[in-house]
Order: sequence, then structure tokens, then C-alpha cells
Amino acid sequence: MERPYQRLVPRSTGTPMKVEMLVHRGHSRPGAIHGPVMAKAEVERWFTAPGVRRIRLKEGGVRGSLFLPPGDGPFPGVIDMYGDEGGLIEFRSSLLATRGFAALSLPYFDFEDLPKVMKEFKLEYFEEAARFLQRHPKVKGPGVGVIGTGKGAELALSMITFLPEVVAAVCISGCSSNTVADLHYGKSNNYQRSSSQMGRKKWPEGFRGKRSETVWPDSSCREDG
Repeated sequence: MERPYQRLVPRSTGTPMKVEMLVHRGHSRPGAIHGPVMAKAEVERWFTAPGVRRIRLKEGGVRGSLFLPPGDGPFPGVIDMYGDEGGLIEFRSSLLATRGFAALSLPYFDFEDLPKVMKEFKLEYFEEAARFLQRHPKVKGPGVGVIGTGKGAELALSMITFLPEVVAAVCISGCSSNTVADLHYGKSNNYQRSSSQMGRKKWPEGFRGKRSETVWPDSSCREDG
């Protein structure tokens, strides 16, 4: 019997995820023996369309995987990031490439020579990734987009606020302020993590970015969220 409440995450983009679904008679409590099977079906989901190319990336300090759609392009570019799971998660980037996007799956800790834990981040790492994708010959400019989930959504907000290369962002289940790890940009601009009790946050005086001053609203997110 499968463990309940587990997230279905594919281990590989090159093979399909197969899920067998069973309909049992009656209602069973968790851990109880199910009733007789009335119907069953197997669902198969592929994450990579024919012709999609996967390129492992080790460009300067940037790590990850670049997924390119079939054809000559150029294609709209998007950076794809997940949350505090860490490591390299590729399936969404592969699906984006299947739909015509040049997608960069970007890890930012617990992968190869990147930091092992979420303690602090430098926005320059994400800036380097955005510039790489923007200048790629298969990517259509003038800017790139970013999609992030959890901690990746927080970083996506920072990227679209302060990096001119980023022109669009999709933020999923992220906080409206920086949490968990400190964020640094340049020599004198440091943004410390916040908690739900710390109230409104403001970037340091003299910060240079797309906006001269950014005020983040109160966050209901927990530091371990």
C-alpha cells in the first residue's frame, strides 16, 4: 500500500510517470483493508516531447539544466526554480520546453558545488543565470521570465524587482518578503531574512535597482515555511 499524502514528483524527465488508480467498494479508514476493487486504470504522463533537448549546464558559477524545444527558434526564455527541497528539479522545465519555451532549471543550493544549506544567497548568481539565458542564441529577447515555487517564488520577486534582464515573473506559494536565508546584492546591499513578527521591511538607503525604494508588506509566512 502506498504512503498517504505524498507528492508525486517524477525522478526522471526521460521516462513517463505511471500511476495506477483503483476504485474500491465502500469507505475505508486510513490503514484499513480496502473493499473489493470495482474499477482500475493506469495513467501515464510524459514530461518530455519528442525533439526536446536537455543540456546539463556548468557555465561560470551557474548550474542546472537547459531544456530547448525542437526547431530553430528563437524561443521565449524562462528560468524555473523550486523551493526548500534543494537540488535540481527538472520536470517543469521539461514541460515548458514541450510547450515552446527555452527553460533553464536553476538549482540554488544542495547541488554539486553550490551551498549545501539555505543560509545566505547572492543575487549575482541569479543575475548571471538571467544574463546567460538572455544571451543564448536560441532565446528570443529582449528579456527573460522566471517562475518560482516556495523560496523560488521569493527569489523570483527579487529578480524581477532588481534585475533588468528579468521582465516577467510567476510566483507560486511564495512569501512577499525575504525569509529563511539572507540575500545579498553588491558590496553594501544586504537584505536579512524576516519573520511574521518583524513587520514591514525596507531595502537599505541608496539601493540601486529597477525601483529606487521597495517596501515589502507584512508576511504571514513562517521562517520554516
